Amino acid sequence: MAFLPKAGGLGRLAAGLGIAVLLLCGMAEAQGVLPLESVTARRGSDYAAALEGSAVRVLGTVSSRPVSFASFSHLAIQDETGHGLFLEGQPAQFARLQPGDRVEVSGTVSRRAGLPVLLPANIRLVSRGAAPAPLPVSIAALRSFERLGMLVTVVGHVADKGENRDGEYLLIGDPNVPLKVFLPSAKPRSGFSGLARFGIGDKVRATGVAAQNCPFPPFNRSFEVIVTEDDGLLLLGKPWLVSPGLFAAVVAGLVFTLGLWWRRGRRLTAQRDMVRAFYGLGEEMTGASSPADVLRRLTCVLPNVLRVSGVHLYLYNRAAKTLDRVPYGPDGQPFSQPAYPPEGSLPLGAAACFRNQALLIIPETQRSPFFPDDRRGEQPGSLMFVPMFAETELVGVLEIFDSKPLHEFTPDERIQTQHLANQIALALRLIEEKSVREQLSRSEKLAAIGQLISGVAAELRSPLESISQLTESVMTGDASTAWNDLGTIAEEAHKASEIVSRLVSLVQPERTEAKRVELNSLLRSLIQFRTLEWEARGFEVQDELCPTPVYVLGSQGQLERVFLDLLIQAEQSLAEASEKRLTIGSSVLARRALVEIRYGVNPLKGVRESEPSRESVAGVAGEGVSRGIVRSHGGEMRLVRVGEGECKLELELPVAPALLAGEAAGARPFTCLVVEPDAAFREELVWLLTNRGCRVIPCKGAEEGNELAQRLRFDVVFCATQLPGLNWVEFSDLIRPQTSAFVLLSEGYDFELSRGLLSAETFVLTKPFAEPDLDQLLTVVESRISTSETAATRGLTIVRPDKKAISL
Repeated sequence: MAFLPKAGGLGRLAAGLGIAVLLLCGMAEAQGVLPLESVTARRGSDYAAALEGSAVRVLGTVSSRPVSFASFSHLAIQDETGHGLFLEGQPAQFARLQPGDRVEVSGTVSRRAGLPVLLPANIRLVSRGAAPAPLPVSIAALRSFERLGMLVTVVGHVADKGENRDGEYLLIGDPNVPLKVFLPSAKPRSGFSGLARFGIGDKVRATGVAAQNCPFPPFNRSFEVIVTEDDGLLLLGKPWLVSPGLFAAVVAGLVFTLGLWWRRGRRLTAQRDMVRAFYGLGEEMTGASSPADVLRRLTCVLPNVLRVSGVHLYLYNRAAKTLDRVPYGPDGQPFSQPAYPPEGSLPLGAAACFRNQALLIIPETQRSPFFPDDRRGEQPGSLMFVPMFAETELVGVLEIFDSKPLHEFTPDERIQTQHLANQIALALRLIEEKSVREQLSRSEKLAAIGQLISGVAAELRSPLESISQLTESVMTGDASTAWNDLGTIAEEAHKASEIVSRLVSLVQPERTEAKRVELNSLLRSLIQFRTLEWEARGFEVQDELCPTPVYVLGSQGQLERVFLDLLIQAEQSLAEASEKRLTIGSSVLARRALVEIRYGVNPLKGVRESEPSRESVAGVAGEGVSRGIVRSHGGEMRLVRVGEGECKLELELPVAPALLAGEAAGARPFTCLVVEPDAAFREELVWLLTNRGCRVIPCKGAEEGNELAQRLRFDVVFCATQLPGLNWVEFSDLIRPQTSAFVLLSEGYDFELSRGLLSAETFVLTKPFAEPDLDQLLTVVESRISTSETAATRGLTIVRPDKKAISL
């Protein structure tokens, strides 16, 4: 032998004995039982069976039924150490064996497509027992040599399916590195549906023997599971239409989108509510009566809308050049600060906003150079100062404060607050203009009274001189002429008393019940009153009054005042005119009484100098008062240019209804005030009430109605629920002491109103209403008024001419 060392005869003998010992040991080992792990061991880079071609004897337990292929069958056995081995032979060799049998097998190790197999020469049944349970493993654990020949169970999702000449198969697990689950079909079994019931994506559990099918080296690939039982493949679940991960992502995205949409909806709703609140507050500003009223309305709304602690209002005092805070509430303290601080000093608080004419926000007052501003009481934590512009004029500053620091005002809140501040400035200007108008009206009234007093003094001079002379005559004359002189004195005194009464009626307008007034008689008395003055000034007077009586409903004293104002205006124009003719006429047209006063004017000055405008009817002081009286009587005044040197004043009043003029029995004349902004409904209600014998004075708003109530006594007030400026509740509180009944014109049935929100003197009339409803309402009102008047007269004492007292 070439590998033996060269030696003498003794050496060669020793070597031969060693070789013989080795061969004997090898034969002895071959005749022993080897573990399955040794039989399936691999070698070399091709991973072939290490004992391929060797005769071995193994001991193991049958784990599954034989698997039949075209020309051979495989039977898997495994031992207690967790290793297995395939026996390859003919089906007849394995026919009597069942899973659980303990067998001893002798044979030669071989290889089938890379899989180590044992070709059995002898199979001896050692014992029978229960079939071993399948070992649950993962797909990754089956991609190794460790579990070959073992009965295993694995779960996965079907990635693909197919078939070959030996049977069908499923690919489960990762589509890139799948595991084959093979189902042999050399001998199809009845009732076995194969793999037709499985689809891509199904979740399955495969129970079979771990094997390998790799025909070409290296033999470390193509691992598979061979299913040997009918129930070896179980369907655990069908695939989702959408993968769980994608479904979860879609649901999360949908929830996130809905959250954003819900948050956006809340933000838009809050923004709409804020805009609606600001617009409503801006509309209310026009109806405010004073700066304190403006601040009261702001305090009721703004803190809730902006989530702040309160509001302050600073108005610019032009005389003192300071910003004066409007006091409000029981704790309101006067506070002022200079609008323009001394040179070199920093403006503080509202003064900085006023001086820069820009919105100023102080998020934290403790760290701001513009604060504190020497105010008393608790100091705010954060502030926002907003300038108030009335067009281009800076009126003052609106302060919004919060007790907590770092309050953030959003851009929308800043814009809305600036818009509201400008509306407040316009409302303050309207309040100021209204105050100026009232002062001018009082001044005009005083000027008119002064002019009337001068004329009345001239009128009083003549009767007073006559009284004085006649008194001296009585004192020095005889008794026969004294009685005649006393009668003349009484007449002159009565004339003087009438003159003084007219003067008093102008100074103190009466508030009496409306009565029927005959216009022609009233005008003739005024003509007679001014005749002496007109004759002295050379005026030519033409009387064109209607021959038949013309009756209107109203106050005789107030109408007398209006006509006297118009006559004085005509006198002033005639004083400068070349033709001094004054024409006074009356007529009736379409149930309207028309009074015309025509007079001459200076053609060089024209109408514009004597009368400011076509709407300013009375050129003398007090024309606003006269116009208000005429309107309170339901009439109109206008100025018409007739020719080059002549003008005409026209005054229209509604004629008294026929029911009242005829003195119908049982009918009570009501003086009604209709406060309704809807012109069509207002005219219809006026027509219905007029036809029922009522004197009706219409107006559009609560402020105008309140002014009318200061001049006339109204029996019934009809008021709409929607009013510009003051609402109907505030208007009702103002006018209720001055009227007997208050009728609310509601847009529809209101349960709260009908349950008693209104008092006993208040009634509800639902629009639209029928005439019987109005008649029923007037009947109830008349009954209530009569009952109240009867109750008011109890406890009074009437003294008759016979001086006998009657108690009621």
